[in-house]
Amino acid sequence: MAPLMLLLQLLLLVSNASAYYYYRYYGGSVTFSPKRQYSNGTYEVELRTKQAHYHCYHNTPVCSSGDCGTVTHTSSASISYNYCSYYWCQNEAVTTRKLSSNRPFEIRYPMYFNYYYAGYWISNTGGSYVVWTMTAHVDLGTRSDTGESNRSPVTAMPGLIRVSRHCPRTFNLPVFDPDADRVRCRYAAPTPYECSLCYQPAGFSLDQEG
Repeated sequence: MAPLMLLLQLLLLVSNASAYYYYRYYGGSVTFSPKRQYSNGTYEVELRTKQAHYHCYHNTPVCSSGDCGTVTHTSSASISYNYCSYYWCQNEAVTTRKLSSNRPFEIRYPMYFNYYYAGYWISNTGGSYVVWTMTAHVDLGTRSDTGESNRSPVTAMPGLIRVSRHCPRTFNLPVFDPDADRVRCRYAAPTPYECSLCYQPAGFSLDQEG
């Protein structure tokens, strides 16, 4: 099976405290895991979405491609936050979807854009009014090596990273693939479909092989 690509939304952030930043976005990730296959040919998949915002908030997705099924359960909770220096809060949502097949589909965040409530990056080096999108490609196809449904890589990320200027630092992104696939990381492409503001900042480098 082809190596899975893990898209990272990375950028330098410079923020100021202001009330309208409450729902501004810092970063996020989506992982999926097949739960079961029913005798009638339908499937159940669990998606875990982490989003970091200035305030504790979680954007909902829209189906952007394929048959995204029906949501049968959803729950969310704040899993980490910091109010000492920079305000940020990371929220995790767990959603179960029932699917008519195991064909690939895509979901996109956020569902809508509103300057005060949804769909914009925190004020940063790229501007103060820049939209964000996060897309997850879900493929539950049966693998030839295991005979089981495909699963996504799993990674973790802090809500905010502070980097001192002119001080070399190395950050290790923990990545695990439950199917033992080779995982490669890259900067998300600066397109409306991956990340409208993502780019490689000057002085930063990324080891794609990890």
